[in-house]
Amino acid sequence: MSYMKIDAQLIFQNNIKFVEYSRSGVVYYTESLDELYELKKIGWKFNICNGGYRIVPPSVTICDITECKKIEQYKNIILNLAYFTFLRKLKEKNKLEDYIYHVLKNNELYYKNFSFHVSYSPILEAEIKIEGVDQRLYRLKKDMLVEFMNQEDYEDAYLLSKRKISTNKMYMRKKENDPKIVGFYETLMKKNSIVRSVNIPFEHYQIDTSILENLEYDIMLFIPYGCYKFINLFINKNNYQKVMFWEVHIDQSKPNIHKLYDKEIRGRRILILDSVYSGKTLLYIKKVIEKMGGIPIVLGIYPKSKSVINILDYVLLINRVYKTDELDLEDSKFFEHIYINSCKEMMKDDKDNSKTSKVSN
Repeated sequence: MSYMKIDAQLIFQNNIKFVEYSRSGVVYYTESLDELYELKKIGWKFNICNGGYRIVPPSVTICDITECKKIEQYKNIILNLAYFTFLRKLKEKNKLEDYIYHVLKNNELYYKNFSFHVSYSPILEAEIKIEGVDQRLYRLKKDMLVEFMNQEDYEDAYLLSKRKISTNKMYMRKKENDPKIVGFYETLMKKNSIVRSVNIPFEHYQIDTSILENLEYDIMLFIPYGCYKFINLFINKNNYQKVMFWEVHIDQSKPNIHKLYDKEIRGRRILILDSVYSGKTLLYIKKVIEKMGGIPIVLGIYPKSKSVINILDYVLLINRVYKTDELDLEDSKFFEHIYINSCKEMMKDDKDNSKTSKVSN
């Protein structure tokens, strides 16, 4: 059977818009299985929606200074800070696209008929995100980094970042293999398998959640699917029975998928957790909780802008949960200072753990 050929470049270029999550991006709606088939072959992802299919192109985070996994993607957090500073300056001068076109030109044959889009928004203060018409985007990500490292002033940029943080490592620790938590994960994954697979990592970065230890709450509400990868940062044998999940979408074309471990809301304190860009989902679910007679407490996971942090009660940045009213959001280099201080803390913790290990041996 022969499938219809489509102009993916034209679809990409004609559907750049300011999307529901308060940033620019490519979103394409279609009822055609032929179009879905062709776009899926080149790396586009889709959701079933009220009007057929909502399809988005390949997307990558080029650089980030808020989220552990994204920070460590180049295996060197000094390099990550230097690279972020370089890209941010290009973006502020409206020259980031020129830089990318230069990279494309270095390999014109490979990148023939390739389109890209740099996502713009005030909510992307601490992340550089781009989209591409097909899976060559992942090669472009590597080529952009190589081009940066070949710049004449690369060594100076790297040394400047090195003086600020003095370490190039993130630190991992294994999650306690508590039988009750393992059983909870197994049940969660089994129930979710009805709609899609869920991957819950059993290893994670060292996260300081001590500020939550004295916080009183009756329910811990996660908003999947963005939160499944962060569950193991927050649950333990003392609170896993408080967990519930509500699937919520600000984009009204996406149907709500499910509720899991649903509990009574009225009169109860609800700790709401979600990864956060615009914060619209968190504000929406907060309003729903209030209408149902609950008392919401909002924790945003890895926000990318200070403006979004302002709507949160608590926030996870890199390796620590903070109470937001204790943060200096007037600091023009707020994210960079959090990054530097977090890296220094991780280096100190590593030295302390090393000393403890030597004493115990």
